[in-house]
Amino acid sequence: MKAHKKPFVTTFELTLIAVFGAANCIIAPLSVPIGPVPVSLSVFMALLCGALLPPKIAVFSQLLRIILGAVGIPVFAGFQGGAQYLAGPVAGYTIATPFMALAVAFAANYCAHKAPSYSIKLVVMVSTCVVALLFDYALGTVWYCVVTHIEFLPALLVCVVPFIVVDILKIVAVLFIWIAIAKRLRRQFHY
Repeated sequence: MKAHKKPFVTTFELTLIAVFGAANCIIAPLSVPIGPVPVSLSVFMALLCGALLPPKIAVFSQLLRIILGAVGIPVFAGFQGGAQYLAGPVAGYTIATPFMALAVAFAANYCAHKAPSYSIKLVVMVSTCVVALLFDYALGTVWYCVVTHIEFLPALLVCVVPFIVVDILKIVAVLFIWIAIAKRLRRQFHY
């Protein structure tokens, strides 16, 4: 008799992807245009999904927004959509979000199952969020330079410097939410 093989994605996991993907599609497009790169909540949502979800689910929740946006649904910053956005100057920041979510999800998983103390958990989560944000800055800024043909240093002044304080506040907000509910979510949903 054949053993029952577990599906790659269960119905429960699909539900989590849909719920967090939908939240991502609603919240991430909210933005304030301050120049060529708007202040948006996509970084917040990528970090939050990573902090609260298992790695596979966190990544798929981010990919769902990218796929929906690529086919024209206005889920990118400023409620933009379409393949042209993913070829534009700020697409690197969007493309970085699944990787950010993955890194933070692995860190949160480590914290939930292996970290020996609360202080270690906090250090792991803070440092992973910062590294994920630096990855976002790097990929997004390099992409911006390639598309706009601007030198790297001037691009940093436009694409990174104005966002540092706001992005640090996003990390702090994610960490507060993670501290408040992640343990209960994992216990409730057995992941």
